[in-house]
Amino acid sequence: MSALLNEKHERFCREVAKGTNASRAYALAGFAGHRQNASRMMTRDDIKQRIEEIKSQRETNSKIGRDEQSGQFLQGSSGNPYGRPKGSRNKLGEQFIADLHAEWEQSGATALKRMAENDPVSFVKVTASILPAKIETTVEMNMSLFQEVRDFNECWDIAQRFLAGADDNLIELQPNDSKPLNGR
Repeated sequence: MSALLNEKHERFCREVAKGTNASRAYALAGFAGHRQNASRMMTRDDIKQRIEEIKSQRETNSKIGRDEQSGQFLQGSSGNPYGRPKGSRNKLGEQFIADLHAEWEQSGATALKRMAENDPVSFVKVTASILPAKIETTVEMNMSLFQEVRDFNECWDIAQRFLAGADDNLIELQPNDSKPLNGR
């Protein structure tokens, strides 16, 4: 049975199914409040069936995590307790991933090279899309090395000695280079 055609009767059934007493449900449905009429309506077979149907729907919905008012799924509830486990893929998806991997193994490097040559803007976009959005780095340095430095040149020499172990080309300019930083 689906919703009753008479909107007042449907509202009455929904209110009774919620647990509202018949007299109050009768008034909430928009009828003039008469206890005898509310009691009489409760004896009708179509009303009784609809109330039972609404109650059983609510029980089913509560078992699968639905909101009683709207019928929408509650947060964290998939609605299908017997469905596929989270993280599993269907057969088509698994095959697609396998085919994609196989094609990448064959022509991925060539395709990237061609893209870099023919469409460098898209190449940069693809590259940027796979990089992490935020990179956190920390540099630990013993600041006591610089406490008694008298001038920039002395500081420069200490910094070069400190960083030279990591990468010899890390600091390319010399403090006395006549070439400006912007290359002009």
